[in-house]
Formats: sequence, structure tokens, C-alpha cells
Amino acid sequence: MTLRRSVAHDFRLGGYRGRGRILRQEFFLEPIGTDIIFAAPRIMRIEARALEITVDDMGSVAIAVPAARLHYVVESELERSGPAA
Repeated sequence: MTLRRSVAHDFRLGGYRGRGRILRQEFFLEPIGTDIIFAAPRIMRIEARALEITVDDMGSVAIAVPAARLHYVVESELERSGPAA
């Protein structure tokens, strides 16, 4: 699936479910030769200097623009862990 940047200049992948804490991650990377970006699971929002991103059926996110992969911000909803056994 290809997503285009919103009017707010970000990409919305999902809404907050209220099941866990929000983690904001800011990445600064050297070029590594892959389109896939790194982020904690359950990505809700991405800020990147690209017009579109691609999300595959496994939830991996790719950004084709190399400069956009050097610095990006992701917000993820962390899964709440269960009680210790």
C-alpha cells in the first residue's frame, strides 16, 4: 500500500488504541542501502521528507527517497505488557 503525505506533512498509519504508551522516536542515520526504516512496532505516525511511503502486508515501511531516510520521526503505540507470572 502506498500512502501520500497528509496536509499536516506527516503519514498516518493508525490511530491510538488506548492500549499502551506512546513512544516518539527520532532517527538520524548514515546511508545504509535499504529503503526500509526502523521503528518500534505499531507505528501510528511518521514525519519524513518524502511525498509518499510504502507499507507492505507485514507492516514494514519503506521510503524510496534516500534523503528522507537519513532523518525521520516515528510515533508508535507500545503494547502494554501483561502481569508478571
